[in-house]
Amino acid sequence: MLTISEDGNLVVLNGQGEVLWSSNVSIGFNQSTAQLTDDGNLVLKAGPNGNHVWQSFQQPTDTYLPKMRFSANARTGNKTLLMSWRSSSDPSVGNFSAGINPLGIPELFMWYNGHPFWRSGPWCGQNFIGIPGMYTSVYLRGFTLQDDGDGTFTLSSIQDPAYRLTHVLTSHGKFREQYWDYGKQVWECNLEVPSIECDIYGKCGPFGSCDAQNSPICTCLKGFVPKKQDEWKKGIWTSGCVRMTSLRCDRIQNGSEVGKQDGFMKLEMMKVPTFADYRPYLYSVQECKDECLKNCSCVAYSYYKDFGCMAWTGNLIDIQKFSEGGTDLNIRLAYTELGDTITTSQPIKDPEAIESAGKKFQLGFFSPVNSTYRYVGIWYSTVSEATPTPVLWVANRNNPINDSSGMMTISEDGNLVVLNGQGEFLWSSNVSIGFNQSTAQLTDDGNLILKAGPNGNLVWQSFQQPTDTYLSKMRLSANARTGKKTLLMSWRSSSDPSVGNFSAGLNSLGVPEFFIWYNGHPFWRSGPWGGQNFIGIPEMYNSVYLDGFSLQYEGDGTFTLSSILDQAIRLTYVLTSHGKFREHYWDYGKGVWEYKWEVPSTECDIYGKCGPFGSCDAQNSPICTCLKGFVAKNQDEWNKGIWTSGCVRKAPLQCDRIQNGSETVKEDVFKKLVRMKVPTFAEYWSYPSSEQECKDECLRNCSCVAYSYYNGFGCMLWTGNLIDIQKFSEGGTDLNIRLAYTELDTMKNMEIIISMSVIGGAIAICICVFFSWKWMATHRERNLISEETLSSEAQETVFDGNLPENIREVKLEPLFKLQILETATNNFDISKKLGQGGFGAVYRGKLPDGQEIAVKRLSRTSGQGLEEFMNEVAVISKLQHRNLVRLLGCCVEGEEMMLVYEYMPNKSLDVFLFG
Repeated sequence: MLTISEDGNLVVLNGQGEVLWSSNVSIGFNQSTAQLTDDGNLVLKAGPNGNHVWQSFQQPTDTYLPKMRFSANARTGNKTLLMSWRSSSDPSVGNFSAGINPLGIPELFMWYNGHPFWRSGPWCGQNFIGIPGMYTSVYLRGFTLQDDGDGTFTLSSIQDPAYRLTHVLTSHGKFREQYWDYGKQVWECNLEVPSIECDIYGKCGPFGSCDAQNSPICTCLKGFVPKKQDEWKKGIWTSGCVRMTSLRCDRIQNGSEVGKQDGFMKLEMMKVPTFADYRPYLYSVQECKDECLKNCSCVAYSYYKDFGCMAWTGNLIDIQKFSEGGTDLNIRLAYTELGDTITTSQPIKDPEAIESAGKKFQLGFFSPVNSTYRYVGIWYSTVSEATPTPVLWVANRNNPINDSSGMMTISEDGNLVVLNGQGEFLWSSNVSIGFNQSTAQLTDDGNLILKAGPNGNLVWQSFQQPTDTYLSKMRLSANARTGKKTLLMSWRSSSDPSVGNFSAGLNSLGVPEFFIWYNGHPFWRSGPWGGQNFIGIPEMYNSVYLDGFSLQYEGDGTFTLSSILDQAIRLTYVLTSHGKFREHYWDYGKGVWEYKWEVPSTECDIYGKCGPFGSCDAQNSPICTCLKGFVAKNQDEWNKGIWTSGCVRKAPLQCDRIQNGSETVKEDVFKKLVRMKVPTFAEYWSYPSSEQECKDECLRNCSCVAYSYYNGFGCMLWTGNLIDIQKFSEGGTDLNIRLAYTELDTMKNMEIIISMSVIGGAIAICICVFFSWKWMATHRERNLISEETLSSEAQETVFDGNLPENIREVKLEPLFKLQILETATNNFDISKKLGQGGFGAVYRGKLPDGQEIAVKRLSRTSGQGLEEFMNEVAVISKLQHRNLVRLLGCCVEGEEMMLVYEYMPNKSLDVFLFG
């Protein structure tokens, strides 16, 4: 029974009248009353004025409610505490308690049997710095903490009790925020601490920092090393870390070299250590820093905006790295620990890192995913805490460190080296320097450079020994005379950076190309360099990034590939362990790494997929076909989809016929293939200045089996087998295959047969169209006739008075201006060329209104003249049908005569008939 006792206290009695609980206050009146308020507070009133003499809010159990006040007095040690239940079925006092710790700057603490278990970080005026959720939680932002002036600090909440919000200390040591969801009619949990290992108080010991995103989660601060290395290796971190180099005050006391003044290393988004001293009279970061430097006991400081300066002395305990929230923490270090230069006396030790001058790149120790081995590598400085940044270069990739005892330093002979804990050399720059006073630095290009001598000459750089990643400003070179190459080498797997199966670099044999090799064998290639791009990479025509490449001939047999892109783009090209060459870039808007291009991407990209004289088209099934004039070398394998044996020529070429004593009269011919990835190992001929000269040069050379003339670059010839030919849907270039003249006759006979069939069908259609037209024409008004023919005055203007006989029959409107057609076809650029006929070349174009057209341009060497031109206009203008290509108009200016047709995006029937 709950009642008022004779002495006025609120009591709980059992059936025998024994007092089980009492409010236990000295009241002085026995006429007391108890009430439960709408705040959830049980209050006891006494005396004639009904004064409050006790309330349940002063003796909470495990739950904090709005309007409840937590207080703690730094002088007396008195606290209002939450006390957990022993278990969910036993509300007796458990192992955990929670309340305000007023020592230093007040914090909310949780204790386990009196020992710190979790803490909130210091109160900074509006929130607790160590609770990132207070930046986003509507409920947590409702707290306030006041200094009552007598050493007492009181935490209270201004939230409306209607929210039904509680904070519960569970029997398992979780401080949980719960609220009633009126919509779902359930209790929801919004926040719970501790939620990860790093939340546990002092997880990494003094001068250790905990980061839940890392593995292992504990690292020593820069300038510190584990106090007990054996325990640290086992994951027992509570002993923490000790300073490597004494601070200036200690050096003065020890009588050692004083040297330069101490400095500070800034750590961002941190849960700052416990027991901070507040310096309210310091009004800027600089004043806070200066105050710390003047105090020999000060080991760290932090300036929190709108709050002020915090400083720490003694051990720094319970430091944590956040992915959001927190604040800057500045750790005091000896000057020798601050530089970004590696020297004999200033190495970097695991887990330390150095940064480039512009803080763009970092060099330090890392462990790959799913690996405990340690390596020295280079990566971009933090771009996003939520997104891991890729490792760009690895030093000791083939010799990992088994523990965190590794070090990168300058050896006695001046080389940059990586050592393990036993002092064994795991990696070296391995150059003959001649000086032992070398220094190493990381540049803002991501290049680790080694300088030596009094003038600081560059003697080695990581860009000369890349791993799997190409960066802007890196130069990949290959020497055709010596065979030396700068190669990218893939990782063995995502967790093993040792040299894998794939390599990539320039192949300088013939016209230079970019190759990927699998265990030394060609796996993919870019096609030859065409002056501005690699012909075999169609994406280079429209990629902003891929357009930034340049290939130069150095004059000593060396070709060098480089990129001129702005490094701010953060663009990399990575050779993956699976043999993919992938373009990565950092998307600043999304805050993630993206990739839009990788090769090989289709089966046809694999080197030599269809063998010699085979052509691969990913749009076809099967993807491999023999070139015209060739047949499968091994038909059984070909039928099974095993195409690597390729194809062989059906009819011998002219030179072979001469040697065999057979007929030699007729000259070889060429079959043109369009939008092709041309074969490998092209020979460049610089002097042919036109396609005709290139063709003639090939015909004069008995070994030449194909040629290609690339606009803006020149003539390429091929001898021997034609390997790795591919058909593109866009890009590429024309490839002309040399064939015996008999193959041309075969092609012509087949074309004639099919053409006659097509013409027969067309004639039938034309007859129907003609009679329909005849019937309609008799019903038209005569004045329309004059509108369908060109006026004699206009015709005479166009043809300078030299009118062909059939000019009166022809409707030439509309007449296109030459300038319009030149603009539409980009000045009849070779890339717009669709084909070639007896009349002349046909070009693809686009009119200003967006309509796509095909422009047939009369060639001066065609042998046709104005009469033939007008005959074609007369025939086509009369044969208008939905199944026939439509004549849109023509152009006649000076010596230029052109017909403008509608463009057929699916190509004409002959393509499907003749291939």
